[in-house]
Amino acid sequence: MSITSDYGSYSAISSSSSIGAGFAGIFIGLIIILYIFAFAISILMIVSEWKIFTKNNKPGWYSLIPFLNNWTLFEIVGVHGWWCLVPFANIVFLYIVNYKLAIKYGKSTGFAIMNLLFPFIGYPIIAFSKEKNVTSKKEEKEDNSKKEKNNEEKQEENKSTKKTTKSKKEDIKFCAECGAKLEKDAAFCPECGSKVK
Repeated sequence: MSITSDYGSYSAISSSSSIGAGFAGIFIGLIIILYIFAFAISILMIVSEWKIFTKNNKPGWYSLIPFLNNWTLFEIVGVHGWWCLVPFANIVFLYIVNYKLAIKYGKSTGFAIMNLLFPFIGYPIIAFSKEKNVTSKKEEKEDNSKKEKNNEEKQEENKSTKKTTKSKKEDIKFCAECGAKLEKDAAFCPECGSKVK
């Protein structure tokens, strides 16, 4: 063998190993980027669930505990929490919950479908929007209508009490001469004896 043929085979081996090392470096870099992206999405989902829970008068820290976060989310939209513990059914119901959550906050059907497929986009929009959920809006309307009814009833009661006090004042008569209090059907004043007019 000549020296040049040995050198050529060595250079081919070293170039192929450097190409392999380059691919391995790219692969490891992509995996690190994916892990960072997944971690960021996880944090975003936890924060979004925390905000959604506090909007619905649930403790925000429930979003940190596995199973409890899904249980709470199920109950917020009106699905019984036990469904999150049933294997395979929990996946189906999670899609239903994501759809119902968007509808509960007055979002369109298109947004609800987007929330089904990409909850990491839909949850933050729901969580950080200033809109209240539709049921709380209904409750506010009901509370306002109850308050209006109570105010109307109080006004009517006040009017009726004013009328009764007026009628009581009209029923009481006084003598024009001495100012003494007269009975309802009195024809003469009991004090001075003058005729009641």
